[in-house]
Amino acid sequence: MANQVGPIPRCLFGDGLAIVIGLPPGFDLCSTIKSASEIRLATAFAHLSGWKLISRAVQEGHASCRMVTGLDFCQTDPAVLRAWLALVRDRRAAARLYIGDGSTFHPKVLIVSNGKRRFAIVGSGNLSAGGFRDNVECSVFVNKKPLLDGLQSWFDDVFDDETATKALTNPDIKE
Repeated sequence: MANQVGPIPRCLFGDGLAIVIGLPPGFDLCSTIKSASEIRLATAFAHLSGWKLISRAVQEGHASCRMVTGLDFCQTDPAVLRAWLALVRDRRAAARLYIGDGSTFHPKVLIVSNGKRRFAIVGSGNLSAGGFRDNVECSVFVNKKPLLDGLQSWFDDVFDDETATKALTNPDIKE
């Protein structure tokens, strides 16, 4: 890239087109997820292809997870929701569906904490192989405390808003 400033943008998984600006050298998302204490994920939709890229790390780790997704455009895969519900049953996660006020739920935010270390990846990619690797996507790696505090506050406000989200249940998946 001409006039490149800072580290060369890299993909989280291989040599894909979905790049993350500011990703630290040697960064491995799955290793980081395995050692995390908390994970917050907001995604417009969730595909099994994306969940498979991180699910093993989530399952092998010990993080508490808070996950919220939308159902707009019938894009969220029921298999992902079943996997999330299994984590909920294991008391390792809370999963919610955005029901909102008719507006489209469109964020793509991943916040990972491990003790004093915390970062977020915010961008255009959903929880899908396309969003993580194959599509032309652009995200940014955030590790500045004021920005992380703002992202976490936004996430918690959305997640905890019982007028905008509801707990994921088996009947929701069937529907």
